Amino acid sequence: HDVLYLNSFFSYRFTALPLLARKLRLAPKQPCVIATRGEFSTGALFLNAQKKSIYLAIVKVLGLFTRLHWQASSEYECADIRRVMGAVSSSVYIAPDLPPIELNPDTLGFTSRFIAKSDAPLRIVFLSRITPKKNLEFLLKSLCLVRECIELAIYGPLEDLAYWKRCQALISKLPLNISVEYCGEIDASHVTEVFSGFELFVFPTFGENYGHVVLESLTSGTPVLISDQTPWSASPDGAVSILPLADPLCWAEALDRHACLNADERLRLKSLATCYARDYLQDCNVVQKPRHLFSSLLL
Repeated sequence: HDVLYLNSFFSYRFTALPLLARKLRLAPKQPCVIATRGEFSTGALFLNAQKKSIYLAIVKVLGLFTRLHWQASSEYECADIRRVMGAVSSSVYIAPDLPPIELNPDTLGFTSRFIAKSDAPLRIVFLSRITPKKNLEFLLKSLCLVRECIELAIYGPLEDLAYWKRCQALISKLPLNISVEYCGEIDASHVTEVFSGFELFVFPTFGENYGHVVLESLTSGTPVLISDQTPWSASPDGAVSILPLADPLCWAEALDRHACLNADERLRLKSLATCYARDYLQDCNVVQKPRHLFSSLLL
């Protein structure tokens, strides 16, 4: 191989073992790039914190991560890598994840699968794996404080059944103005179609290095309300709204504001979401930066 590319930090089998093989000279020491994929965000490190602290201490003592090249998808993730790894992360490249090739900025648009009505409940969606990191529980706690009528659809695999049971307990206690439906898993090819049927994607994640699902929502014409633990930037027009995870009440207030929009304002936000996605996909650096990362290592 010319370059060894590691797609995780905390994977014992697919990261620690290959690096150990390099250190023991059982594998050639070609240039090595490691992408942490949001694993160093504050929220992500909080989950299973004790195990991760022990892992970090061991690999640092063994020196497995010295003289490597690190890929960050944003300035935000670059700061996380340097904060956690210190001096061994001197070589950090900022190269965003590549968007799916089928997303053509020249053909983006949205089609609403429902008739927008000012007095209709706000239709929101949570689409992700059902795990503590994706933080569905926080969304449900926020909905307990919402005053307006909202319909929530949940899509995603039940990867943590104990966590899902906690979510179900919260669902059973929601006020009458909130309705929730678990819709199961969906094929990746149908994600944008599902998103287009909703007025807001709510994603209080504990940490994403990129968040492909955010781009999928925007390209479907669905605005997003996300946590401040992703590299995405808020837009003044409201297509992308970002809130901290400190207080469920501020999320409830944001949901109430969206629910109070009239039909024209809701449709306008869907159009602005598409414009946000188009501008992002037309940015030439989205492709050029990852290309530069690998070409520079092969010189």
